[in-house]
Amino acid sequence: MTWMLRYDLRSAPGIGAPHDKLYPAVLEQSAWADRHGCDGFLFAEHHESPDGYLPSPAALAAAVAARTAHGRLLIVQTPLRDPFAMAEDIAVVDNISSGRVELLLTMGYVPAEFAFYGEQFAHRVGTFLEKSAVLLSLLAGERVHYRGRGGTVTPRPVQRPRPPVRFGGATPASARRAARMADAYMPMIPDPQLLEIYRDECARLGGTPLAYPFPGAGLSVIVTEDPERTWAVVAPCLRHDANSYARWRSAEPTASPYQTLSSDSEIRNSGLHSVVTPDECVSLARQVPAPASLLLHPLAGGVPPDVGWQSLHLFVDKVLPPLASGSPQ
Repeated sequence: MTWMLRYDLRSAPGIGAPHDKLYPAVLEQSAWADRHGCDGFLFAEHHESPDGYLPSPAALAAAVAARTAHGRLLIVQTPLRDPFAMAEDIAVVDNISSGRVELLLTMGYVPAEFAFYGEQFAHRVGTFLEKSAVLLSLLAGERVHYRGRGGTVTPRPVQRPRPPVRFGGATPASARRAARMADAYMPMIPDPQLLEIYRDECARLGGTPLAYPFPGAGLSVIVTEDPERTWAVVAPCLRHDANSYARWRSAEPTASPYQTLSSDSEIRNSGLHSVVTPDECVSLARQVPAPASLLLHPLAGGVPPDVGWQSLHLFVDKVLPPLASGSPQ
């Protein structure tokens, strides 16, 4: 079992911790977790969000890269920006980190974000295919012609031929795109059929499938000795997180694990977030299918950093040892 920390820096307005506390906490927590065997860090991306959702995952990944030495840096990108600028950012982070960058490319589903970057939401499939192809070629050191201009990206990334790239998605078309263009597929919903379609398409094309199944332990995990007390603190932040995703998804209805929740008790029962004891976390971790990782989300929705720290310490002190030894709970 591998484990990762997820950061998106969303903070529930009027409830969550302020961003000038969250950003420093990311750097301290990442450095500490890296020293304790964390396998990687995931940085998500959205734009123009009232709750301050992380708009520049590559920038935060660069800061974490400078504070860590081992964990992989999984940067989520929606190909809305100029692909030359995106490729330059990724190349810089790969050099800072001595070759630890991976990309997760997703199409995007929020119309306002496409308008923010001057792209048409109705043409998002074509935009994704065009910009993803350009980005992958630039990262591989190729000279690319794009919309009337051409060039290469320097310096090149450390990893050759380029950093690994996963495609995300929740439709059969996304699975087939991943088989054609990416190194791996990461479904955004727990649908085994998507993995089957992906593997069948890889076989048809003569490729080698690498799929990261839905983790099956909630989209994030918080560890605590007192779940009831911790739920009372974190439920408003986690419910804001779920409802914000549900509102975004309502603009373009697709399969999604998110739904609008009207009470804190509903977020507890939704399965989206797991607030568990160390023993319960051991059980969850043992159910995560390889090569997926257990995702800890210590600052989800603006959860106070001290709560996140408590979760991390309990995970390292009381969850990792039985997992490493194979001993029962």
